[in-house]
Amino acid sequence: AEYMGEPKREIEDCDSILRTFEEMLGEFREDLGSVSNEIRALQDQSLNLTLRTNNRRAVESVLSSTIDSIVITPELIALLCEEEVNAAYSKYLDQLSSKLRFSGSRTAKGIRAAQEVSPQLEALRLKAVGRIREFLLELLATLRRPNANLAILQQNTLVGYSRFFSFLAEHDPAVAAEIREVYTGIVSKVYRAFLKTYIAGVFKLHAAMAQQGDLMGANENTKRKVLGVSMPKMPSMFSVIPGVAKGGPAGPRDNVFGLGERAAVLSAPDTTPLVPHTEQLAGHKFPYEVLFRSIMLTLVDAATAEYLFCVAFFSNGAVALEALDAAFSALFQHLTDDYLASTYDCLGIALCARVARELQMLMQNRRCPVLDAVFDRITLALWPRFKVACDRHVESLDSTTTKSYGVIAQRVHAVTGRFGDFVSGLIAIATGFELEEVMGPSIDILSRGMERWLRRISSEAFRDVRDQTVFTVIQLDAIARELTLTGGPESKHVERWTRLLSTAVDGFVDTDLANFKALKAVIKFVADVPLQEGRSREAYAADCERAGAERLAKLFSTSWRTEIDSLGHIIVNSFTEPETGYRVLRSACERIGAAYERFHAVVDAAYSPRPPFQSDLLNAPRLQLDLSAVMDEFARTRLGAGPAGR
Repeated sequence: AEYMGEPKREIEDCDSILRTFEEMLGEFREDLGSVSNEIRALQDQSLNLTLRTNNRRAVESVLSSTIDSIVITPELIALLCEEEVNAAYSKYLDQLSSKLRFSGSRTAKGIRAAQEVSPQLEALRLKAVGRIREFLLELLATLRRPNANLAILQQNTLVGYSRFFSFLAEHDPAVAAEIREVYTGIVSKVYRAFLKTYIAGVFKLHAAMAQQGDLMGANENTKRKVLGVSMPKMPSMFSVIPGVAKGGPAGPRDNVFGLGERAAVLSAPDTTPLVPHTEQLAGHKFPYEVLFRSIMLTLVDAATAEYLFCVAFFSNGAVALEALDAAFSALFQHLTDDYLASTYDCLGIALCARVARELQMLMQNRRCPVLDAVFDRITLALWPRFKVACDRHVESLDSTTTKSYGVIAQRVHAVTGRFGDFVSGLIAIATGFELEEVMGPSIDILSRGMERWLRRISSEAFRDVRDQTVFTVIQLDAIARELTLTGGPESKHVERWTRLLSTAVDGFVDTDLANFKALKAVIKFVADVPLQEGRSREAYAADCERAGAERLAKLFSTSWRTEIDSLGHIIVNSFTEPETGYRVLRSACERIGAAYERFHAVVDAAYSPRPPFQSDLLNAPRLQLDLSAVMDEFARTRLGAGPAGR
């Protein structure tokens, strides 16, 4: 028992110690809970204080902004009323503008203080508007001074005060409209006077190209009466009028119907405008399209500068239209009265339209739309006169006969040369600039008139049908070659004349081949014995027997070369132009080669395995090579070129 009592006491002591620790830990847990509650309370208090601070700051910001928008400080009043109006004055206007915007807002209507200062703010607005108005009017008056440089004053002076006009436009539109009206009135007079002076100067450099009597169908060798008007002898298409420049200050004008050097105006639409005084001292003369380009370049540059200024100063590019309206009127008056009313120069009118189109595209690239309506109006003025001038050429073609020209030779006629040059020039002008739709109908009407002229003159000048065909082929070939150089073979106008030429050449070939027994026979054979799918060998054999295929094979093999050489000599004697002769010879050789190839195919279909007259048959591919050699020989001897040079 004694040994058991000692451990029991030790256990009781341990229990006592553990209870003491348990009580201490319980008290510590209670203390931790209390601290946690205090921390949560401090966090809530911190959040509340932060929210209250943010609210106070927001209220302070709104209130401060409102007070700043309402309060008119004595310093601001003094600056607006007494300070010199200059570039720095715009800063004070910005402050006043801000207060005026707030005064007119819905927010200000509920604030008593804002209502109380409203009369003072209005008085300050009127004072500022009056000072700005007076300053801008004085500034605009400098534009009226003699020899004043408008561009320099705009860019170096007026643009710096664009904020003044913005203030007026926002807070006093009536005064802003007055300033705008005064500006457009002054600048309009400046531009009109300048453009009229410039137009008068450059028009002294004008060299008239086509005259009233320069008609396509007119006789160039005798005095004539055209369309009821007695006209003096017109210059030859190869005559030289000294001192006239086409696209520039040098180079004679040698053909009133051809574009020639006048095409130079198409390659440089945005060059520097002419200086009239300098060109006059040099004794230069220019066709009208060069003068028109120079006038339009001057107007384009002025319009671009004016548009950019109006956007920067007035914030409205439309003001430029008002400023340039008088200049536009001067231009149209000159165009209609000084040029279109009396001109008969179709090429010149078309060149002016092309120049206007190119400059319109230039303005579009500059993103400056101020001249769109002007270019449209110019185009509408040009095309009616262009049609009238073209119709006169058609009438001249329809009214002439062989008596108008005397003896007609088998060579390119002067009228043909004029037509080729003229239409070629129109095609060059129209290409690539959306002018084909406008010019195309006139070219078609003129082409139909030329076709009628060609049929009438050939039938009146030559009784023999073959001579008529030769004359027709010569004229059509000259036209087709000339137009191909400009429009390319894909052009619809080139296709028209190429098709007519092919028909005429075929007619000549048919006529002349009829004089050669072997050549005529092979062509007649393939016409009489068609090659048809599904026909029996017996049917082909009967046709060959009936048409004399064996006799034809012998005749052709022995005679074709002699006959083709004779045909070549006839062609050389008939067509003085080697290119025309080559075209006719090529057509004949192609016709013969194709006919013999079909003849060979019919014979092969009729006999199996070989025809009894195989030795008399020529190899069709070999014949094609021989015919090509004939054409190459012609090209070398007549054209000075081999196969690669054709």
